[in-house]
Amino acid sequence: MDSREIESISKRIATLWGEALKKRRLVFSGLEKSGQSNDLNVASQSGSSTGTTNPFLNVLWRRSQQSLVYNDSEIMELALEYIPLQTLYEKAEEAAEEIEDTTVDDELVRSMMHWFKTEFFSWVDQPPCDHCHGSTVGSGTDTPNRKERNDGANVVELYKCQNCRRTTRFPRYTSIPKLLETRRGRCGEWADCFTLCCRSIGAEARLVLDTTDHVWTEVYSEHHQRWIHCDPCEDAFDTPLVYSEGWNKKLAYCIAFSPKEVVDVTKRYTIKWDETLKRRTLTSEEDLAKCISDICAVRQKDLNNETLAILRERRDMEKKELEESIKRTHVDISQMSGRKSGSLEWRITRGEFDGGNAESANIMKPYLTDYKIQAEYPDFSTLDFLGTACPLLNDQSLESQNPAEKTIRLTQAIQSQCGGVFLKNTINLIDPRVKGLEIEFSLRITDAAGGPAYGGADGLALVIQAQKHALLGNGDSGMGYDGLRDSLAIEFDTYKNVDRYNDPSDNHISVHGRLPPNANSASHNHSLGHTSKIPALNDGKWIDVRARFMTEANIVEVSLKQNSQDYNVVLAVKNVEINEYLNHSSDIVIGFSAGTGGLVQNNDIKFTRVALYRS
Repeated sequence: MDSREIESISKRIATLWGEALKKRRLVFSGLEKSGQSNDLNVASQSGSSTGTTNPFLNVLWRRSQQSLVYNDSEIMELALEYIPLQTLYEKAEEAAEEIEDTTVDDELVRSMMHWFKTEFFSWVDQPPCDHCHGSTVGSGTDTPNRKERNDGANVVELYKCQNCRRTTRFPRYTSIPKLLETRRGRCGEWADCFTLCCRSIGAEARLVLDTTDHVWTEVYSEHHQRWIHCDPCEDAFDTPLVYSEGWNKKLAYCIAFSPKEVVDVTKRYTIKWDETLKRRTLTSEEDLAKCISDICAVRQKDLNNETLAILRERRDMEKKELEESIKRTHVDISQMSGRKSGSLEWRITRGEFDGGNAESANIMKPYLTDYKIQAEYPDFSTLDFLGTACPLLNDQSLESQNPAEKTIRLTQAIQSQCGGVFLKNTINLIDPRVKGLEIEFSLRITDAAGGPAYGGADGLALVIQAQKHALLGNGDSGMGYDGLRDSLAIEFDTYKNVDRYNDPSDNHISVHGRLPPNANSASHNHSLGHTSKIPALNDGKWIDVRARFMTEANIVEVSLKQNSQDYNVVLAVKNVEINEYLNHSSDIVIGFSAGTGGLVQNNDIKFTRVALYRS
């Protein structure tokens, strides 16, 4: 087979795909008659009179009108000229074979989103100079000229070149054909163009407007029978809590727009509905619901009965799903990362970097780059096992002597257990050359059968104590560190003990310490800082943990990761005089402890690495 035959076959396949996509899009359009007009100008006039003077509700009408472009067959055909459909289908088919509980259709959207971010569209902070390609700085805005206005620009940002001093214009285009040409912008341009691209490949898609200044896409999954969050700026698929829990956004309204409906989907994007409700002050809930109902009535008046029935069924299912969404108590770690799109300075300014810990990241940066790291990888000969702690006898890596490859069980799922494992060798944190300590380990909390330990207790702790030989503290809710003098502990607690310890939740991480001569306490009256914005610690899966005790910066930081992702900072406690709590001892031991009481669980760890930051 020569190259001409291969090219001919590829073109034929592309033609067949294109014809199939056209038929699929016609089904999704839901028109009453095959010959009925779908002219955007005619359809858009339906919502031209809103009957309201409320600015926010007028925005909803206007956004709904703008969403009609997602049914424009000519623009969808234009988008298909840019999309490498055959390559994306091949990747989607491969992914669908490897990943459980997915389909080629869903993986096609995911594959296209990755292509869109990495190969097709570009993020713009400050555009390069049009004249010499040098760096520019913002210098104000201007009204669009006639050509820019014809391409949908409502405002033009101006940037002055730091080299040639000439001005570059950056029109904020809203015309999708123009965006397919320029292929650059910020979240508005990204989401608008990506939503249209989703429609062009036959997916049902809608644009979501967040009133705290972001826009993204939702795509309907026939396989999962629900709408799935897709953010092309972040290459994020089905991670709806990333904005509230990862970016630390204070959401108020998240409204979805498609040519057929408008839906308030805010509850999908928050687990703190009561707090979110207090921020919804742009209109009453009753007026918002009526406005959305009125818009839907206009958009659906020409749809056939079959399509209307499908929309009603989906609406009922989605309403139940959204009500269940606000009952969520745990956040998957994949939804806790900070914003990736945009410059670091811009993300820090907006507080959307590493879950809002941008200030901590800035403080920590010099200590992580300017100092040498002295690392230790412990083996079992360097560990002391205390109480009930022991190597897990049925561990598949039993022959290995490396704790990073072998499980240590601190407590079994038996009542009244208390165990710990500590390094025999001490370290010296008051050495002026030492700037901090970093510990990496993994934890797993399971029930007696090895599954999730929901309803179990109590938890485990990472402990550093000023002793030449490690000691255990009180068990039960004391988790083996309560009562230890000259110590600091980071507890990973899975039981809400209100009477004795004033715990904030049944799933939290907390830093505990008391200055000498007082003994440490697991009571949250003595917590130096805590968070419950974490994945479920007791879901039976391994969670990788990195803890940093930065003695010069006076910061204790905890980061988590799962499934080989990057670490995400979940807790950063500042102004902790670490050596004060350790009584300025030159002999510090590092390890772990855990306890069970009346309720039980297996508390397992893998001890990976200890490192000192030195000048």
